[in-house]
Amino acid sequence: MDIANTLINIGLKKKETKLYLALLELHEAPASVIAKRSSIERTLCYTILDGLTKKGLVSHFTSKGKRIYRASPPHVLHENFRRKFAEFENIMPELMKLHERYPILPQMSLYEGTEGIIQAAEDTLTAKSEMLAWSNINFVKHHEDIAKYATTYNAKKVERKIQSRCIFAYNQEGLDYKKRQTDEFREIYLVPEESFLFKNEIDIYDNKIAIFSFPDKAAVIIENEYIADTMRAIFELSYLQAKIIEHSLLTREDQSFLSS
Repeated sequence: MDIANTLINIGLKKKETKLYLALLELHEAPASVIAKRSSIERTLCYTILDGLTKKGLVSHFTSKGKRIYRASPPHVLHENFRRKFAEFENIMPELMKLHERYPILPQMSLYEGTEGIIQAAEDTLTAKSEMLAWSNINFVKHHEDIAKYATTYNAKKVERKIQSRCIFAYNQEGLDYKKRQTDEFREIYLVPEESFLFKNEIDIYDNKIAIFSFPDKAAVIIENEYIADTMRAIFELSYLQAKIIEHSLLTREDQSFLSS
């Protein structure tokens, strides 16, 4: 674990961190020795030591006419941050009241490139509710990097036991997914690829809608409760019809493949 970066991440400045860690190693020392150990210019070292003293992370005493500095034990640092966090938690209700005074406008995030698509897909794995999806899996197959990630994605989805209902285009890829649907916590219905041109994948989860355009290697995530609820209603209507369509779509060979 990188101790310095952790201390910086929780609020100490970079040079404060260097000086505090140097002084912890020295136990106690005059400013000249601390400056040398931390590679911080001596005049600046005094300023930082004063700041750390005010924060309770450094103390000092005089010995033989010299001011000697001593680092406070790490539990003092821990207590300081614990107290600050407790103070923040106390004001959270008031902060939320200020935030909720205004309507929450839809938030939209754009993701580009293969890494962007993966990042957006990873967000769908945070779903705490059932996921709903339209897709043509055939599009994924033609993008090697994304196809490789799809295996990882499915494994994570299974590990997190994320339930989903899907309307997929009828093709071999769609049939392959339908065959594995129980193992992957999916319920899938297939519709004719030529009649329903799913050129994008759309996932609805929690208060979000993720739209993936694999040919463009781009994705968009829209976060808004009302839009997500409307999309769910549209999906439910589509899902009812997809059940009927699939009943007359699957051939005997398909049924045999799915049951094998």
